[in-house]
Formats: sequence, structure tokens, C-alpha cells
Amino acid sequence: MLRAKGYVTGASISNSVIYSAHTNFEKGFEYFAGTRRHFEVPLSLPGTPFQERVWTVLCSIGYGERISYLEESRRVGDEKAIRAVAPVLNCTSANA
Repeated sequence: MLRAKGYVTGASISNSVIYSAHTNFEKGFEYFAGTRRHFEVPLSLPGTPFQERVWTVLCSIGYGERISYLEESRRVGDEKAIRAVAPVLNCTSANA
């Protein structure tokens, strides 16, 4: 595998990885365009048991449905956890 300053070069990326990424981007565009209402992308989200409960509830929200942090905390099972829910939902690898 070739690396330059911590980055993997294109030569080391397999065709299956490129196809998978392209397919998932296409599905994402279809979802936001309203032509796809469900898709599955394997995710690995290691977190605390609380974070995992919040993410499980998040994944159960239906297409086009919006809920508040308060409703999310109720669905997690602890209405008083409203202030703890918001940072969990904002925690992504881009923000880490």
C-alpha cells in the first residue's frame, strides 16, 4: 500500500471500494432528491451504551419525520437526558 504524508494513494484503492463508495453516494443523492426512502450503509459507530441508544433511536426515525431533542431523549428512555442527546447527535468523525 502506498502512503504519502498519511494519505492512501489512488493506486492502493480497490475497484470494489470505489464501486461501493459510488453506489452509496448515488443512494444518498436519491434519498435527498426524494426518490429513495430507504437505504442501508454498513456503519461502525463505537460509543458508550448511551450513545448507541441515541443512534439506534436516530436510525428509527422515518423518512421525512422530524423530532426534537426532547422527543429523542424520550425515545431513548430518559426525558431528562435532553442536554446529553444534542452533543451525541452532533458527534461525527468530521467533528471529532
